[in-house]
Amino acid sequence: MIVLERGEGLEEIKKELNLSQSGYVQQSKAPQIGLLEGADILVVGAITAFEPNASGIGGGGIVIPFKVPFIGGAAVSKKEAYIAADIRLVDVRTGRVINATKVEGKASSWKIGGGTGTVIGSVALGGALGTYKNTPMEKAIRVMLESAINAIAQMVPENYYRYSANGQPINK
Repeated sequence: MIVLERGEGLEEIKKELNLSQSGYVQQSKAPQIGLLEGADILVVGAITAFEPNASGIGGGGIVIPFKVPFIGGAAVSKKEAYIAADIRLVDVRTGRVINATKVEGKASSWKIGGGTGTVIGSVALGGALGTYKNTPMEKAIRVMLESAINAIAQMVPENYYRYSANGQPINK
């Protein structure tokens, strides 16, 4: 399978091709107009769900020992994110939808924190520290993209392939 750029990158390719024809680029090193490959299948998609804070839990506590000038505590929380997209494979020549599916991504992260303090006379002093491990939305997007790539690879009909798995042209 060969993947062709048709998104934002295509506009940049057009700019480079136009620059190559402007006279500013050495003709022997300039890319030539008219050599871009045509696509057989377009992958069309839409994000149908985007929930950075799909769900979560949290809790914590504080400990104040009896007659000891020390205070301590801990907290734990979990956040979950969810993203989904509908994707379609469209035959460029006919406009027919070859296949369609929904892909999803879910991920979570944990936040763990702790605190400590002391009592000096009638004044309580304290501090806390917390840490996040990765961003759940970022992980969910990565999971969804991997699902999309796998789905696309499975949904492309065999007769659309022009090259074998080892890169050799398929004679049709």
